[in-house]
Amino acid sequence: MCGKKPLNSTKVKIVDVDTRPDLDDLLGETLTDEKGLFQVAGATRELENIDVIVKIYHECLDEHRACQRKVVWKVPSLYYNNGTLTEWFDVGSVNMEIVFSHEERDCRH
Repeated sequence: MCGKKPLNSTKVKIVDVDTRPDLDDLLGETLTDEKGLFQVAGATRELENIDVIVKIYHECLDEHRACQRKVVWKVPSLYYNNGTLTEWFDVGSVNMEIVFSHEERDCRH
């Protein structure tokens, strides 16, 4: 949400964060629908445990600035397990007018 309006056509990615020299793995990506809703799933092959994050790129209250606001949230590990979905992670409804403490700007995504 952006105030009371849905954030439609907003890019959402799920990523496995790796330590160097291995690069992060894009597990899946999608765009939000006209109601601001999304569902995204992904898979990877790793020898180690994975750390999954959700990245959201949006322009809520920011349409006239270069690039997009990027918000990153860690997905609790109970929502993924050896490539098998254990339960859907429900982000809920979030008003993206909020400026998150570790928010960044991103031009390349």
